[in-house]
Amino acid sequence: MIKGKYTDAIIFTNEIENEALSQIYSIVNHPVFTGPVRIMPDVHAGAGCVIGFTAPLTNKIIPSIIGYDIGCGVSTCILGKIKKEEFLDNWVIIDKKLREIIPLGQNTHEKSSIIKENKKFFEDIFKSQKQYYLNKISNVFNKIFKNEKLNIKLEKYFSLDYIFKELPAKIGLPGGYIFSALGTLGGGNHFIEVEVNESDDLFVTIHTGSRNLGKKIAEYWQKKAIASCRTGNKDRFKKEIELLKMKYKGKDLENAINDLKVKYKNNNFSQELSYLSSPSDVAGYLIDMFIAQIFATYNRYCIYNFVEQIISYILKKDNNLLLDDLVLNSFESVHNYVDFDDLIIRKGAIKTPIGKEIIIPLNMKDGVIIAKVKNEPIKLIERNFSAPHGAGRKMSRSKAKQSINLNDFRKSMVGIASSSVNETTLDESPMAYKDKDNIITYLNNIADIVYILKPIYVLKDSIPTYICNNEIETKNIMDNIM
Repeated sequence: MIKGKYTDAIIFTNEIENEALSQIYSIVNHPVFTGPVRIMPDVHAGAGCVIGFTAPLTNKIIPSIIGYDIGCGVSTCILGKIKKEEFLDNWVIIDKKLREIIPLGQNTHEKSSIIKENKKFFEDIFKSQKQYYLNKISNVFNKIFKNEKLNIKLEKYFSLDYIFKELPAKIGLPGGYIFSALGTLGGGNHFIEVEVNESDDLFVTIHTGSRNLGKKIAEYWQKKAIASCRTGNKDRFKKEIELLKMKYKGKDLENAINDLKVKYKNNNFSQELSYLSSPSDVAGYLIDMFIAQIFATYNRYCIYNFVEQIISYILKKDNNLLLDDLVLNSFESVHNYVDFDDLIIRKGAIKTPIGKEIIIPLNMKDGVIIAKVKNEPIKLIERNFSAPHGAGRKMSRSKAKQSINLNDFRKSMVGIASSSVNETTLDESPMAYKDKDNIITYLNNIADIVYILKPIYVLKDSIPTYICNNEIETKNIMDNIM
């Protein structure tokens, strides 16, 4: 346990680097956090906040804690009507079509027909869920602001005009960005993966988030937090000086002012830990963040829709059959967000609701854990009803690219169909991630493992290099588009 000025932190592993420890010390000595901080076993240093962080939400918030990829998460769906053999017989064709249709990296959709479809999809589903969203955020505000009256009309912010026009203009995005970004994967550790369980049932898993929308929202509100803290500190300092002048004279006043300067210097947080404190700012950030979380879920659903259409077309299946699987058998675990039900902030951690299934991806080789949360309320409360979001990195991206051998990477992926095993994804190789044993040990306390899904196909943002069963063939993807 780490005890701080305002709260304490429990770290559920002994494997932790100094930089991550330093970030945890900064958190427990920060006035925003007054409830129990619990750090998951996949902990490692992150931008703005340690990865694996969980803590209760208060009426103040640091936008950089959730960070850029608001709403990032993993969704899994069983594809019961597809056989492993028929998928593998056609994986190269499927891969090429996925790369053609689903933008990777920083790319977005350019085809007007897709953008038009995305717009209709977003509008239809948002309108049907609007009242649910309004009720949810109203409940959050009632809990964290209590008797404070907010001069905010939520209807305005949960309107298509705000989401499609006012919000993008405010944060510096083109008006049509949301439609062109729906159904895009991104880069880094984001992936599309097809796995099998012990019965050879096929699953498709998607890991992605809110794309540039989340990034721009985080940047906008973090700048506001920095400005707010700077102004607030100056105002508070001036007020305290005036009080000291009323109380002391001469040398005593000089000493008191010097002590006050030391106090403010010691309480001076880094810019990345600057926070929003006014109710209007906190509410504004939470509204925009909630919209990004909604977008991230829609984004994963759109990618599923593309995957379903491509597989059904290539394998000559009824495309409504796979969509039924998606609707009936899909679920997700989100890991960069504020949960608006239990009011827990999770950065690189997932929620563990009793009796529900959770998803934890490990790495490109070892696949995905599907577990069902036990009825262990005491243990779950001790852990902020949270679990790790993955295996966790054991080395930085730059170190992985410098130290991991490409041939070793290729050997580790033998038997897994992928066009994403090459120099561009060395930082995503299995060797860049921690062993799964720590994760399983943690899970055994709070969940029963249902499956460890084994990957048979992986797609990440990369230069396409075709590798399967140790046969390597590199081609220019554009020469082979269907």
